[in-house]
Amino acid sequence: MPMPFSIHQLGPADLQYAQELIALFQTAFEEDAAPLPPANYLHTLLARPDFHAFVALNQNQVLGGVTAYELPMFQRPVSEMFLYDIAVAEPQRARGVAAALIEALKALCRQRGIESLFVGTETDNVPALRLYKATGGVADEHIAWFNYSV
Repeated sequence: MPMPFSIHQLGPADLQYAQELIALFQTAFEEDAAPLPPANYLHTLLARPDFHAFVALNQNQVLGGVTAYELPMFQRPVSEMFLYDIAVAEPQRARGVAAALIEALKALCRQRGIESLFVGTETDNVPALRLYKATGGVADEHIAWFNYSV
């Protein structure tokens, strides 16, 4: 039976949830546990109008979350949304949490008049590929992502 959950958009007052989400990302992405950013940094980030974070909660416990950046375009007066990170705690996977987080982000895009939401993932990340396809994402086989270490 799926666990009930609600979706909550983080704001500057949600430092505890933001810290829990960072820890969840570190675990899900198998990253070394790094010190959490200072509270004033997180407060400032969560107050930005172009940064968006949502968490899935059950009884104030973070089950998963998504972060995204709103990117104003140069050649036209529109923005696009870049889904940066999404993760769900291992015991809560395959229960609709990630799909609900993406739907919340899509609803925010519609509310803000944003028509394009995009995300990148590794070509061998089968769970992510399935999730993005199941939530209406369309792969663009003509785009290759490049990373620079600067």
